[in-house]
Amino acid sequence: MVTWDALDALSHAFELNGIGPTSRVIALVGDDDPLAPLVRAALARSHAEALEIHPVRDGAEELDRLRRGSLLPSLFAGADIVVDALGATTELMLDDLTGLTDATGARLLRLLPAAAQAHLRPPHASLATRVDRVAARVASAGTLAVQDDNGTDLVIALDSMRLAADGGRANGAGEATAFPSGWITVTPGAGTVDGDLVIMPGDGNLARGTHINSPIRLTVRDDRIIAIDGDNADADVLRALFEAMDMVDAYGIASLSLGLNPGRLAAGGPFDAVLVDAGLARLSAGVVTIAFGDNDHADRPCPDRVGLALSRRTVTLDDTALCDTGELTGDATPDVYELPG
Repeated sequence: MVTWDALDALSHAFELNGIGPTSRVIALVGDDDPLAPLVRAALARSHAEALEIHPVRDGAEELDRLRRGSLLPSLFAGADIVVDALGATTELMLDDLTGLTDATGARLLRLLPAAAQAHLRPPHASLATRVDRVAARVASAGTLAVQDDNGTDLVIALDSMRLAADGGRANGAGEATAFPSGWITVTPGAGTVDGDLVIMPGDGNLARGTHINSPIRLTVRDDRIIAIDGDNADADVLRALFEAMDMVDAYGIASLSLGLNPGRLAAGGPFDAVLVDAGLARLSAGVVTIAFGDNDHADRPCPDRVGLALSRRTVTLDDTALCDTGELTGDATPDVYELPG
C-alpha cells in the first residue's frame, strides 16, 4: 500500500535529483518488493519517461546475460538516472550498478528498505548543502578525534585519508546517491590512527546485530587494535569475530562515519534499535560508526569487517566540535526545514 507520506518523500527525492517530465529513467524493481508500487506512483507523479526492468524475474541465467551482455549497458546509456529499488533482493549488486553508471554516465539513486525510509527524514536541499559543508570541513582539517567521558580518545590524522559523503543529491554524470541519505565517511590512510575506544552498554555490535551490555576497551596503536580489555561475554564475542578472520589486518581501522540525517526516531530506552542496524546507524544524526578490517586505501586487505555503532560521543575537527555528546553542533546542525514536523 502506498501512503501519502512515503509518496511525498520519494517524490521530493526525485525532484532533488532532477527527475521531471523531460527525464529518462530506468527503474530496477523486484516483482514482489513493497517499494515497487511506491516507485511506480512517484514516477507517474513526476511525468518522467520511465522504463521498468525486473532483473530477477527470469532467474540467474537471464540476470547474467543482462550483466555481461550489451542490453543493460545500452539501456543505461540512454537514461538520465537509474532508480534502484532492488536492495538486497537481487544478485545485481552495488558494484555492478556503479560500474555501469560510471561507464555510461547515468546517475544512480538507490532506495534503502522501507524500514530505513520510515526511520529517517526524506532528503532536503538543506541536508545536501550541510553534508557538502561538513565534508569540506573534514577535507581541510588536520585531525578528527572521537572522545567521551568514559575514556574514549581516538585520533585520526587526515592528511592521507579518503573521504566520501552523501547528502541525497546526485547532479553529475555517473554520480550516485541514496534515499534516505546524510553521512560522511573517512577511510584512514596507513599509520594515521592512535588512541583508545571504550564501547559502552547500549552501543551496537553491527557484525552481530546486537547491543553491547558491558564495557569494552579497545587500545589502538599505529592503526590496529593491540588489546581488547573486558572480562565479559561482549568482549569475548568481539575477540572471536576478529580471531575468525585469522589475520592481523582484521584489527586495522577500516573507516569512521558520522551520521547527519536528523530524522532519527526517539529511542525507546537506553538500548536504541537504530544502533544494531548498519544502514540506519550510519545515517542517524550524531551516531558514530567505526569499522575494522578491510581497508584497500591503507593497503590492508581483509575478507570482512567488524562494525560498531556508538552513541553520545563527541567528534571534533582540529579541536572544533562537529558533534557534542551525540548532538550535532555548529555548521553540522540541521536547520529547521530538515527537522521532523
